[in-house]
Amino acid sequence: MKPGVYAGIPNAEYHGGPGISKSGLDLIHRSPMHYHAVVTAANDNHESTAAQAIGTAAHMLILEPAEFVKNYCLGLRPQDVPHAIEDRDQLVAMVAKLNEGRLPKLTTGGAKAEQVARIVEAYAVAPADFIRATAEELEALKGAELKAELEALNEHRAGLLSTSGNRHELAELLRANGVEVTLWSDVQAEWLQNNQGRTVLTQDQWEQLHAMRDAVMAHPAARGVLERGNNMVVDLKTTDDASLDGFSRSIANWRYDVQHPYYLDGLREAISQSGGVIPEAAVDGAAELSAYWVDQETGVLCRCRPDFWRGEPKHFIFIAVEKKKPYAVGVYKLDEESVELGRAVYRGDLRVYAECKANDNWPGYGDKIQTISVPGWHANKNAHLLDAQ
Repeated sequence: MKPGVYAGIPNAEYHGGPGISKSGLDLIHRSPMHYHAVVTAANDNHESTAAQAIGTAAHMLILEPAEFVKNYCLGLRPQDVPHAIEDRDQLVAMVAKLNEGRLPKLTTGGAKAEQVARIVEAYAVAPADFIRATAEELEALKGAELKAELEALNEHRAGLLSTSGNRHELAELLRANGVEVTLWSDVQAEWLQNNQGRTVLTQDQWEQLHAMRDAVMAHPAARGVLERGNNMVVDLKTTDDASLDGFSRSIANWRYDVQHPYYLDGLREAISQSGGVIPEAAVDGAAELSAYWVDQETGVLCRCRPDFWRGEPKHFIFIAVEKKKPYAVGVYKLDEESVELGRAVYRGDLRVYAECKANDNWPGYGDKIQTISVPGWHANKNAHLLDAQ
């Protein structure tokens, strides 16, 4: 991959492509063995966690709403198609309603007296021109003649519709008799066919994502950064705690202090190494442009994909939005000391990666016995016990 900034690289292609990313450096920082295990896995298409999936959807809804519509949809609900039928009993009742206006077919067999009684009963509800004999005349007929009379009457009787069969069979029967029927299962099948390739969200997920979007766009600083902020790279983070203290912990836990300088340094290098021109998409403000550059010290191909970027990459802003009510939002920038610390950390990670790659050696946590200490917070918490000895 040549150094530069590219638009339109699919997510899977970017993550599976050349160059090391910040997430790759996170693994290197844990141990080169962990990084190597991930990139050489037979199947790297691991499923996202629920939190990651919501985060991905929130990014797209807030930063790329047109793409969100293409990739996500609200699951079809029964209330969306209120006339669709799911219950077989409802179809049976509809057939029974039709049968109320239909005369059943007459049985043609049985004893002579039964045949006569059946014909007389049928004459009572038949049009006058269907009556061809009196009871006395019927008594004089033979069994075969009575059967023929019953068959003649049956030609003018619609008969009762069957209420057996599955939902689809009952629906076809009703349609054949002039009743419009829409089955919920058919609606679902058609809907799924029309929405192939889109991630289906539940009602709760849909409302959660749009509440997060609304909260971000209602925050003056967040909205200002996204709509008018110049020379800014923006990273949107979904979190459990967007407060100053809470997000500070997230910065440490997820190495966001590394992300800030890695992205800004990398974007500048990608622009410089590809001719010094800021891509037009970034001038106007764009989401998820893919940048590639060669690190000057180690010769390593690096990559990054900012959530949002407008103008010359001078400033890095975090927008943190909580995933639960009240969906509070915080907008932050790192102080210079934190940025320099993050830069030192990622530079060290790059050197480790370059050495491991050159030697094709990916060590874990060390091969020797090592001295280990309890965390400082644990020691401080229990220091009074030492004094009591």
